[in-house]
Amino acid sequence: MRILIVDDQSTMRNLIKGMLGKMGFSELDEAEDGDVALNKLKQERYDLVISDLHMPRMSGLDLLKETRSIQNIQDTPILMVTTESSKSAVLEAIKWRVNGYIVKPFTPETLGEKLKKLGIAARGTKSEFRIEEWLNGLGLGEYTEAFASNDITRESLPELTSDDLKEIGVASLGHRKTLIAAIKDQILN
Repeated sequence: MRILIVDDQSTMRNLIKGMLGKMGFSELDEAEDGDVALNKLKQERYDLVISDLHMPRMSGLDLLKETRSIQNIQDTPILMVTTESSKSAVLEAIKWRVNGYIVKPFTPETLGEKLKKLGIAARGTKSEFRIEEWLNGLGLGEYTEAFASNDITRESLPELTSDDLKEIGVASLGHRKTLIAAIKDQILN
């Protein structure tokens, strides 16, 4: 199952990749906007596109419209991700045959439920989610020490705040909340 993740913020792409990796998906690719994504879709086959709605150069809605107008990729399932929950944006995406819609911030469970509704499941499961690799990929290497032992508790982790994430470049408050929720979820599971 090849999945293309499209978002102008690398932190959000990494967060979604981490969630999908935890679910057992391994063939993950990414694009920083709709234009790059459209070029990739024209060159390679993807089983699913997970795209942000608002991006520079080419928005997720424009990517959806373009994809639906090209015969050999028009049936590619697209899950739209956005902070916007306005009725008009949802209706416009539905008009262009979006396959699903998810509002940020969201949890891995919510993403999993949306994928199930689309009939998408990982072919195999990953034996263990490596949060250390995920945190390093996000530039949060100092938090990996807490995951070095098998005795992970909230007390063993340095306090991670929304301001900490803002300092390392996670601009969106929604993205910061999603990242903190995902890390807390990993601690509890």
